[in-house]
Amino acid sequence: MRQAIAKRKENLEKIESFKADFYSRGLIRIKDAPEKILGQEVGDLGGGLDSTRSGIIYLSETISKIQFLQPDKLKEKITASKVSGDDNGFSFNSALDVDYNFYNNTVEFGNQIVSPIANNAFTYYKYKLEGIFYDDRGNLINKINVIPKRKNDPVFSGSIYIVEDQWTIYALELDITGVQARIPAADLITLKQSFSYSEKDNIWPIISQSIDFKYGFFGIKGDGRFTAVYSNYEFNLPLTRKDFGRELVAFENEANKKDSLYW
Repeated sequence: MRQAIAKRKENLEKIESFKADFYSRGLIRIKDAPEKILGQEVGDLGGGLDSTRSGIIYLSETISKIQFLQPDKLKEKITASKVSGDDNGFSFNSALDVDYNFYNNTVEFGNQIVSPIANNAFTYYKYKLEGIFYDDRGNLINKINVIPKRKNDPVFSGSIYIVEDQWTIYALELDITGVQARIPAADLITLKQSFSYSEKDNIWPIISQSIDFKYGFFGIKGDGRFTAVYSNYEFNLPLTRKDFGRELVAFENEANKKDSLYW
């Protein structure tokens, strides 16, 4: 972990800029919904509840083109969007919503959460080697258990996978509570990321991400999952700040009117 922390900034700066395709899918379920909340009838939420008062209350899909420039410029053009229901504040639909880069010292996840490979990570975490394995390219991968020193600190817990010698992130599976993330309705949030080696560019970009959560408020309980896939990367292009401007998210014409054949 000391090696990964020492190489954090170098690995962060390997990707100066990129363009990519982005796809996300979101799903939120409700379980055993009460008949009333604060004296008000809940109903069947527009037909979303079955006889057990459970069901899907939110469903979304998004396809977009994204571009990024260090240190923090991210622009997204949504080419297709389909949304049904209300996300109730759990917004993980767009690339901007789920831009979690653990090579930064902190990750903005409701609160500013300390990365397990932050410069000051040893102040917040303990680590334990859980095991090792080789990937299909023969890289030795270390599975490290990430253990918070204090449970109410803005920290994650779980596992991070580090590539031996390159000291890059191979994958991560990290949990955070709603209290730590300052998302009161959430009980537990699990974030998973997977990375893939680009031989041409000698870097490990993120290729997939999932966010699973359980929530509860006013007697309503449920869970959800948002998944994201990144593809067709082009790295270190001659982008400048002029390529971004004030508009961070834009919709193509008819983006929200794609038919079922498109999806």
